[in-house]
Amino acid sequence: MYDFIMPSLGADMKEGILVAWRVAPGDRVAHGDIVAEVETQKGVFEVEAFASGIVGPLLVQPGPERIPVGTVLTTIGAPGDTPSTVVPEKSAAVVQQPVPPPAESQPVSSHQPNGERLKISPVARRLAAERQLGLAGISGSGPDGVITLADVEQALAERGEKSSEIQQETAPATTDFQAGMRQAIAAAMSLSNREIPHYYLAADIDMSRALRWLEERNRQRSIRDRLLPVVLPLKATALALRKVPELNAHWIDDQLQLRDA
Repeated sequence: MYDFIMPSLGADMKEGILVAWRVAPGDRVAHGDIVAEVETQKGVFEVEAFASGIVGPLLVQPGPERIPVGTVLTTIGAPGDTPSTVVPEKSAAVVQQPVPPPAESQPVSSHQPNGERLKISPVARRLAAERQLGLAGISGSGPDGVITLADVEQALAERGEKSSEIQQETAPATTDFQAGMRQAIAAAMSLSNREIPHYYLAADIDMSRALRWLEERNRQRSIRDRLLPVVLPLKATALALRKVPELNAHWIDDQLQLRDA
C-alpha cells in the first residue's frame, strides 16, 4: 500500500487545488492510470497512479481549498490492506468536506455536460466556486474561449451581485488571464537566478554593413544630429516588439501590463 499525495508539479510548487477525482473508493487502478486532476498556477494537470491496486477512501474532496504538497489524498493498495491514516499535521485544516452550496445555487463543475474539460482561468474558477456560480451558459472571452475573471464577474453582476463586492473578495483584476502562470514562471526564474550557478554564452555578429549604412547617413547630418551606434540595436528591438507584441509589457503590482506601442 502507498499514500497517494498532493504531488509537487514544479520546483516552486508548495500547494495545489484538487479539481476532480477520476476514481472512486474500491476502484482498481494500474500504474499510469489517471487518478485525479490538480490545478496549479501553471494550469490543470492529470496525476497518475505510481502503483497498481485498490483505491482507498478519498480523504480530500474537490474544491477551491489549497492543499499543501505532501498531503495524503487517498491510498492505493492490495485487497485487504488497511487504509493509511497518516495525514500531515499541517494539512489537517484542509482535509475536510466542503460546505454544501445553497439549494438555489449550482456547484462548479470541472467538465461540461458533454464530458469536455471547461476552459477557465484559475482565479475565475476560484471566484465561481466561492460564489457557488454555475458555469453552464457562460461564454469565455479569453483566447480559445477561456472563461476569464471578467466573464465570471459579469455573470455575477447579472445575478444581482455588485461588482464592488466582487472586487473586495477577489484578487485584483488583470489584463492577462494567464497572470497566475506568468507569476509562477517569474518566481521560478528569480529562484534559479539566486540559487543556481550560471554561465553565459556570447556570439559575434558582423556589424560592418550596418555601420557602413550608419556612416553614410551621418555624412548627410550635422554633427549635432548624427546617430549613435546604439540606435541600431534599439531599432532592431523595436521591430521585434512590433512583431511579437506579447513581449512589450511590464510586470507591475502582480499584473502584466501590455503596451500598445
